[in-house]
Amino acid sequence: MPNWESIEVIGFDLDNTLYPVTPEIDEVIQNYIHEQSAAILGIDFDEAKRRFDSYYRGGQGLSGGKTLAAMGVQSERDIVQDALERADVASTLSPDPELVQFIDDLSQSFRSVDLLTGSSAEQTYAKIKALGLIATQFGLIITADDLSKSTGEAYQAWLDHYHGLSAASFLYVGDRKRVDSDIPAELGIATALVNTTAEPTAATPVYPDLASFGYAVLSGRSS
Repeated sequence: MPNWESIEVIGFDLDNTLYPVTPEIDEVIQNYIHEQSAAILGIDFDEAKRRFDSYYRGGQGLSGGKTLAAMGVQSERDIVQDALERADVASTLSPDPELVQFIDDLSQSFRSVDLLTGSSAEQTYAKIKALGLIATQFGLIITADDLSKSTGEAYQAWLDHYHGLSAASFLYVGDRKRVDSDIPAELGIATALVNTTAEPTAATPVYPDLASFGYAVLSGRSS
């Protein structure tokens, strides 16, 4: 469990963290996957969708990545991740006043509230706007167009941005165990996960949603 009082800078993932995945988002993401797989396989969109559905929804019980692999699509994991980060998810989002207030509340309690995301810069700013947030609510924004979280470069740049602060002063919140918890933890950053089925650990608590995380961190700061 993070020592809330020692945290000075808090950073968030964007996708499935500041907002949860919905059926509408799933549809946008799957359409992006169909477009990419159609181009790779040299078939039309409808045929790509039919093949995907025959594995994914046709009783095969395969994940998105394994479905693409079964279809003969190369770099299937890259396509799925690319879809999560580059599909036009912003068009499905709507303003969230509670989220806006939550970020404002955190800004009063921490030195800085930052955003480190695997989304492209274009999609990041479109999603921020669609959620009713403004970019200046975040002290620092690092997108996939800047540096990669998967390699740890984004997290190292985040640490380097704040001269004089140790890694123990940082907390990162995301939804994926490997990219959002394991990698920053290797740099000494405290982590927490939301909107995920990952198992909680002593070092990385898991919360069912952002609201429950917010209650824990704000009450922990005030206790």
